[in-house]
Order: sequence, then structure tokens, then C-alpha cells
Amino acid sequence: MKIRVDDIPESGMELNADSSNTGWLKTVFLDSFGKSGMIEDDSGRLNLQLYKNDKNITVIGGIILKFHPACDRCLAIFAKQQQIPIHQILAPAFFKDGKKAESSTDDEDVSFYEGDEIDIENIVKEQVILAQQMVNRCSEDCKGLCPKCGKSLNKGPCKCKKTTEHDSPFAILKKKKKKNQA
Repeated sequence: MKIRVDDIPESGMELNADSSNTGWLKTVFLDSFGKSGMIEDDSGRLNLQLYKNDKNITVIGGIILKFHPACDRCLAIFAKQQQIPIHQILAPAFFKDGKKAESSTDDEDVSFYEGDEIDIENIVKEQVILAQQMVNRCSEDCKGLCPKCGKSLNKGPCKCKKTTEHDSPFAILKKKKKKNQA
């Protein structure tokens, strides 16, 4: 979704969207999570305020997401809700000798736009991707899967023979440590 900079009044502009009835927002979520990361009931709501100061645009608001990731320990699909705040300052990109000039800012909250439009879709997608956790767990005490048979240990112990210390490839390190301490 693109918004012309000149269409943003000095008093500001509000943008609300719901993924259940807004195609571009649903596409952003599908692109961010993949088709396997979302089910039919998953949704998200977006609320943004856009303010213009000369040619600089300030975007403030947030996203509320409901989605179903897979647990990284036991692979179970679980429900998750996440709030993602958005605060972005957009400045016009400037060109020098026909090439886009390098920006001198390292501020994560400052981005640049080209032409006379800003792309809200890209801003939202970037924020959703950046807000995702590296590890998703169905619960803090998730026990994961048995490394031998693959049974979810959250549903009870498996019938595999328990690994002894001697079976571990790291058992030799414990022996070396004991020799060095003696």
C-alpha cells in the first residue's frame, strides 16, 4: 500500500487495517511467516498515525498479531499473540550525480523513501520480521522430542533405552577433566 506524501495533511493521518478484510496486510503476514506459519483463523490488526513535517514523515503505531508457529523443541503448533510497536521516521532520499547518496545515520528508526510515495507495506513487513523471536516454544518447560524415536516428551516418557554417560561422545571429556584435577 503506497501513500503519496502530499496526501498526508499537516495535522496527520490515521491508517487502520485488519488482515481479515485487507488483502495487502494478509499478504504481508503470509510473506513474513510463510503459509505453514499461519492458519485460516490467524489475523492481525494495524493502527498507524502518519505525521508530516516538511518532507519528513513520522509513522507511529503498532500491530497486534494472532498466529500459530511451530514449537522449535517439540514441533507442536501453538497459538501465539504478539504486539509489535512501530516508530519510524522517513526522510526523502537524496541523489548526487544521478546516484542515491549514502545516508550518514545509523539510527534504526530512520529510513528513506524515494519519489513522492511511501510504501506502508514494506514498513509493516520489516517490523513484523524484526520482531519475531529467534526461538518459539509452546511453553517454558517444553521437553522437546526424544532424539531416538521422535516422540514428544511432553506427552510422557518414551520407551527408548536411556543413554548412559558412556554412550555420549562427550564422556571422554569428563574423564580428562578428572585426570587434570587430580
